[in-house]
Amino acid sequence: MDETSDSIEELRAEVARLRRAAEALDRTSEALRESEQRLAQLFHQCPIAVIEWDTTFCVVQWNAAAERIFGYSRAEMLGEHARKIIPPAARPHVDQIWEDLVSRHGGTRSRNENVTATGETIVCEWYNGPRVDDDGRVVGVISLAQDVTEIARAEDERRRLERRMVEAAKLESLGVLAGGVAHDFNNLLVGIVGATSLALHELPPGSPVRSHLDLVAGSADRAAELTRQMLAYSGKGRFVVEPVELGALVGEMARLLQASISKKARLDCRIGATGGTIEGDATQLRQVVMNLILNASDAVEEKGGDIIVSTGVMLVSAAHLRSTWLHDDIEPGEYAFVDVTDTGTGMDAATRARIFDPFFTTKPRGHGLGLAAAQGIVRAHHGFIDVESVSGTGTRIRIGFPAGREKVAVPPSEVERARAQCGVGTILLADDEPVVREIARRTLETEGFSVREASDGREAVALFAAAPASFRAILVDLTMPHLSGDEVLRQVHALAPETPIVLMSGFDEGEITRRYGVEGLAGFLQKPFRPEDLLRVLHAALETA
Repeated sequence: MDETSDSIEELRAEVARLRRAAEALDRTSEALRESEQRLAQLFHQCPIAVIEWDTTFCVVQWNAAAERIFGYSRAEMLGEHARKIIPPAARPHVDQIWEDLVSRHGGTRSRNENVTATGETIVCEWYNGPRVDDDGRVVGVISLAQDVTEIARAEDERRRLERRMVEAAKLESLGVLAGGVAHDFNNLLVGIVGATSLALHELPPGSPVRSHLDLVAGSADRAAELTRQMLAYSGKGRFVVEPVELGALVGEMARLLQASISKKARLDCRIGATGGTIEGDATQLRQVVMNLILNASDAVEEKGGDIIVSTGVMLVSAAHLRSTWLHDDIEPGEYAFVDVTDTGTGMDAATRARIFDPFFTTKPRGHGLGLAAAQGIVRAHHGFIDVESVSGTGTRIRIGFPAGREKVAVPPSEVERARAQCGVGTILLADDEPVVREIARRTLETEGFSVREASDGREAVALFAAAPASFRAILVDLTMPHLSGDEVLRQVHALAPETPIVLMSGFDEGEITRRYGVEGLAGFLQKPFRPEDLLRVLHAALETA
């Protein structure tokens, strides 16, 4: 009886234990079902693409975010290989990532291009980790992916702007250097050009020395041309602004261009029906076109080829300007353009990046200032340069300038007037360069003027203030110690506003006016100058006084 009772109690206890175990199992199963539901909900509602791959790189799971990002439904992608969303160019990179995942059991992070169902290329950020079994074997890969196309574009734009800022700073520094070197070189050329002109004037016509001095004068002219190119690069070259029809300008140059290029080059000028009128300096623009065509000629010289020069008018968008040189300070709109295309050797990326650097050249005899000067001229005209070139397939360079809507009246040509009271009175000459003062003094004294010299601006003002009425005119350099030429001009005008002042500089008059806002100038003398240039400007200033 007791044994039976014990057995019944044991049975009851076992039943209770089994009931509790069943209840626990039910609770565990319910928790598991809830966990699976939460995981499934998280998987499908996650805003980031969640993709499971098997060991052959085929899709096992594909959530809603993956459908949204890549454009393929889950049904379309299950069992599909990853290459369906990987463009060919990115496959070597992705294959290496996959090998790392399945071999070293470590997670990876990468950014690479993908392709959507519509064929659009996007950029995705990927976080990948291997899925392993209890034995540590890789049985698949779990990936999280996020579309970062806009972020990547913003980063590319930021890097591009940083490069442009560095480039702009470099150009500004080189421009300041070029302008400073040109200014000092111009002062030296004043001595060479002036002394040579004075010597030629004093020599008898049949002197055997004349031919030597003519050679010096010619070399000085070529040196002066180099300084003008350096000033053009720095954006401070001499400009005479007037309406210029680009098509007509290129058409007029056609015959000269044909004679200037390689005999192996075939020149084809295609002038648009509307060539485009701009406001600019025709001489400087001719220099730009000539430089581009001569470069194209050099590119086709070895094997021969075509050079096509075309003109026209186009609408330029802000997006297009961002891909060009010199776009930072100009606005989208209508631009007149000149295209120079050649079928020559072309350029690689490294050469393209440096073609506008001063003194960079690929020519055995080049000085590297042609395209640098062209860039300065285009920049000063508020234009852009567009370069397309691939090594071995030729080059196209387009220069564009804002198209003018209204023609500006061309100023009348200067009329030479009779000299009045030649060589009478005292001229105050102020320049910190002794050679410039020497040449100017000799020229003025030969003409009959008396000369008082000052080596800086402060001395010039002191000499003038001591006896304002004794000076008939002032000839003053722009850049001097203590007081600059424009400061001398203002102080002299405060003492005697009727005294004519001629300002000397290697920069052009328009650049000086823009930078310093000087008013009341009676004349401007461009360095380097010949004695006859000095006298012409001075007499013109005296006549208007």
